Amino acid sequence: MRIEPTGTLSLGIDIDPVRGVADSDRLGEDLTSLLKILGDTARDLVIGVLILVDNSKKPPTPNSSLSTSPSTISTKTILPFPSCS
Repeated sequence: MRIEPTGTLSLGIDIDPVRGVADSDRLGEDLTSLLKILGDTARDLVIGVLILVDNSKKPPTPNSSLSTSPSTISTKTILPFPSCS
């Protein structure tokens, strides 16, 4: 706990990070691991999983500068939702 001269109170705790699933710092491998575990768990629990991704941005091309605003990919797909009776 720390109190600044301005009266601001700061609380904190120092803990060592625990390595877990998908902690390789390689996005492709980590995302694959997480999605596989999610799928396996959903199958074991006999439930569905819905993943929504919003505001996906198109990556800049090698010849574009980062100061230009990236294009937004906007697609909508409506899929049938099966009913379990």
